[in-house]
Amino acid sequence: MKIIRHKVLAQRYALALYEIADSSGLLEEVFEDMQLVDRVNIENPELKRVWISPIIPPSKKRNILIALFKDKINDISLTFLTLVTDKAREIILHEIVLSFIEIYRQIHHIYEVRIKVAAPMNEENKARIIEKLKPVIKGTIELEVEVDPRLIGGFQLFFDDYLYDASLLKQLKELKKEFSENLFVTQF
Repeated sequence: MKIIRHKVLAQRYALALYEIADSSGLLEEVFEDMQLVDRVNIENPELKRVWISPIIPPSKKRNILIALFKDKINDISLTFLTLVTDKAREIILHEIVLSFIEIYRQIHHIYEVRIKVAAPMNEENKARIIEKLKPVIKGTIELEVEVDPRLIGGFQLFFDDYLYDASLLKQLKELKKEFSENLFVTQF
């Protein structure tokens, strides 16, 4: 139940920030700020421990936020982040940031597509994949490429809750399953 409340609360804060940024004409800048805050949180997992720690007082968490982002993000973004700590909501700070990014992407029809491949892709292949996806996905496509040599060849495409698996690994697993279930010629 607590997780659901946190998600709803994070969405409310994120929507409030979206509306403030939009009415101030700084929506793009605040979006970039939230992406930066997200990257910093991901790259520094110890920060999450700081935000959820009941031992560290909110004033110290506020000072950490200011020290980290003072000259790197817009005043609206920084004021918002410090407000979150002042209201003792820093435990859901990362969820708020993710909710803001999600709201922005939904409203602006920006879709994140992840593709897993066996070897690195060149820009030409990335562009071809985006072109193939355009008739299916109406909007801007952000393609994230992940290299996983275990796939052997082919690719796996992830979009929303969909997975399109055209990897050699999957095909080999299917062949193995078929051979184990269907012994072709047992009479010989």
